[in-house]
Amino acid sequence: RYRVTPQTLPAFFGLPLQEGEIFPCEARLWQAAIYYRFVHRHVGDSWRLADVEQWVRAYLPVRRPLNNRQLRRAIACYQEVLSAAGMLSLPAGYGRSNARVLADLNTLPSPPDIPEVLRLARYRRTLAREARDAHRTRGQRGTAA
Repeated sequence: RYRVTPQTLPAFFGLPLQEGEIFPCEARLWQAAIYYRFVHRHVGDSWRLADVEQWVRAYLPVRRPLNNRQLRRAIACYQEVLSAAGMLSLPAGYGRSNARVLADLNTLPSPPDIPEVLRLARYRRTLAREARDAHRTRGQRGTAA
């Protein structure tokens, strides 16, 4: 459909994401499949993590027995990478599960710098974890009082 072969697949795919171990195939294949289904030529469309997860369950190979939490983490991690690359808006909503497609590899001004994308994605995950921990701490103080 997209006239992409393993030899012409952009270097952006195949990022080393630990969470991607749930897929029993090369990282570049599952990442490219999600990108081409939900991002490529979809600039301006919404991105819903639940829709991506449903599609992944139906069409991509996953390790059995299926670990739902690990699958969601893998997809959410890739969502963060796409966001850090400038292709998705910052995820928002309950569970940070909604975003908008801002660009694809054809509309970005330059190809994503992979080390920078990974660094930014890690940094954003750290900030989100710190905010979540601070929220929990405030909630615990409120119940103790």
